[in-house]
Amino acid sequence: MDRSSLSVSRDLVSILGEKGERIVLSSRQTLPQTPSDDDSAALQLQLTLDRIEAALGRLDAGEYGLCLSCGGQIGYVRLDQDPSRALCGRCAAR
Repeated sequence: MDRSSLSVSRDLVSILGEKGERIVLSSRQTLPQTPSDDDSAALQLQLTLDRIEAALGRLDAGEYGLCLSCGGQIGYVRLDQDPSRALCGRCAAR
């Protein structure tokens, strides 16, 4: 992971606190660790950032915690595991 990716990770953690740190750490676990995969790592980090920004947008709109597919509540456990989730468990399983 290059320095700019690490900087973005630190920024995300500082914005979202402990839950943001869990998201960033989980995205790192799925990233390839070879230097030739820098583009893949940057793409994965960008996708994570996009999910977080979308969740923040839903929070601003008063729609955070509501499933984008069915409109039902996203369970607290699901949101605690990953605060950027946009689907309830039922819709995510489809």
